[in-house]
Amino acid sequence: MPFDGVSLSPTLRLLGRLIEFFEDENTWCIGELYDGNGRACLLGALRFTRRELGIKGDSARPYLMRAIRQHHRCGSIYAFNDCFCSGIEELRDTIRFAHALAAIYPPDGLPRPPAKPAGYTASRKPSVLGLAHLELPSGSPAAQLELLFG
Repeated sequence: MPFDGVSLSPTLRLLGRLIEFFEDENTWCIGELYDGNGRACLLGALRFTRRELGIKGDSARPYLMRAIRQHHRCGSIYAFNDCFCSGIEELRDTIRFAHALAAIYPPDGLPRPPAKPAGYTASRKPSVLGLAHLELPSGSPAAQLELLFG
C-alpha cells in the first residue's frame, strides 16, 4: 500500500508543512505575525499551518523550543524569530531539527538542551546536522537505522 501521509502524527505533518512554507525565503518576515502579502514569522506560519491542515492537537511548540535552545537561550518562538534568528537558513535548520526530534522522541522525552548553547553555524547540506550527539531510544527506527548504516 503506498504511503498517503495521513498516518503521520499531526506534529510531524505540521512541522513538515512549515519546512515547505519557508522553502521560499520571501515567505519569512520579522516583527509581525503576517504582513498581508503571504509572508509570516515562525509563530504566524505555525498558526496559519495549523488552520490550513485542520490540526488542533499537536506538540510542535516543545519541539521547536528544544530546537531553538540548541543554539540560543531564548524563551519564546517570537523572540527567536524577531531577535535571535540570524536568517532564513537558521530558521529552516531549526524547523528541520524540530522535525527530526519529533520523529524520534515523544514530547515528554526530549533530551535536555546543552547547558551552554553553541552559536548557530549554517549547515552545509539541506539536511539536519547536529543529531549525532543525542542519545537515540534503543527501540526507535532511527536507532535501528544507525545500527545498520552507522
